[in-house]
Amino acid sequence: MDIRYVDNEHGFPGSTQFPLYGRETDQTIDVAGTFDLDNAAVTLFYDYGNTDYVDSIMDKALVVRSDQFGALVARHDTLQGAIVDFGASGYLTALDGGHYLPTRLSEGDIWARGRINSGRFFVQAGGLLGMGNYHDAFFCPKAEFGVKIVESMDLRAAFSRDVRLPSDFEKWAPFDSSIPYFSVAGNEWLEPEYCLAGEIGLRGERLMLNLYRLYFTDLIAVHVENGYNPFYMNVKSWEANGVEGHLSYPIRIYSSDSGAVTELSFTGSFNALMSGDSLLYVPPQQARAGLSIKRSTDRFSFGIALRADFSGARHDMYGAEHDGFSVYSLAALVKFLSLSCVVRLNNVFDESYTSIPYYPMAPRNYDVSVKWEFWD
Repeated sequence: MDIRYVDNEHGFPGSTQFPLYGRETDQTIDVAGTFDLDNAAVTLFYDYGNTDYVDSIMDKALVVRSDQFGALVARHDTLQGAIVDFGASGYLTALDGGHYLPTRLSEGDIWARGRINSGRFFVQAGGLLGMGNYHDAFFCPKAEFGVKIVESMDLRAAFSRDVRLPSDFEKWAPFDSSIPYFSVAGNEWLEPEYCLAGEIGLRGERLMLNLYRLYFTDLIAVHVENGYNPFYMNVKSWEANGVEGHLSYPIRIYSSDSGAVTELSFTGSFNALMSGDSLLYVPPQQARAGLSIKRSTDRFSFGIALRADFSGARHDMYGAEHDGFSVYSLAALVKFLSLSCVVRLNNVFDESYTSIPYYPMAPRNYDVSVKWEFWD
């Protein structure tokens, strides 16, 4: 079982950390538990959220309180030589947000995947059918083919044809620039969105390198007319070609004299657009790298980790370009028996940056977590 509590206050949007004209306070509590039943697993969870938004200049205030209940069921089987996985999930959310937001939201999905292995080759097919909070239905079938090149490396190719119906929010949302939830107007004439995706690449235990192509028809995007009043609209065609990768390289050193184990680990991932246009707010290049060292005995462990995030420039809905950024973070771990403490220093060099334009990210900050594991 996991229990998590978060309390956060921040500016909104484009303001300082303690703004004079706008702020938002968030509180969340998450409780989740998983139960194993032979070849199946059931997860139940409850989420509580409380958001207070105040805009002093526009004399607007919005309080949103939410209670969400959910369940996820998944099963794994072998049927006549084929590996079959399937499951379903459902969520019910109760909102108290005045006349701006609906009071009841529900969403759910069902999914299935089957795989057949034949020597060094395999074929896999599956699909996901679901409905979101605002009745945005989607269907995502996918087929994948592969061959094992060496023991720990596959060459794979995959194809999918996704369709998504526009949500009630995208079709009917009112426009109110002073309320952040309604900064884009709805469009009742929206058509369903289609995406044809293909990819080919290498995938192994420690390495993944993938070339991909996306082709959208009637992509649902945000359009700004005459420099103001953004609204949702369909883009008849949009395509992009890119490359993505991930590398993980751990090293374990065992000391026969002390019984201690030293673990060194490097991880890195990237995504780069080679041709076509990136989506709004999405940078054409992103990368992350991490380096960690940990030394452990039967009773005591300590370690330190460094993480670096890189992002290219992005464009907002008004066409303005926003600079890329590099952010570095540190973390230290100390563990004695079943009691552990982690200290994190985020944004070490106090970089001023935004992941989403006009929404400043936190300056240099730290957090401390203590965990006691008292059940096996």
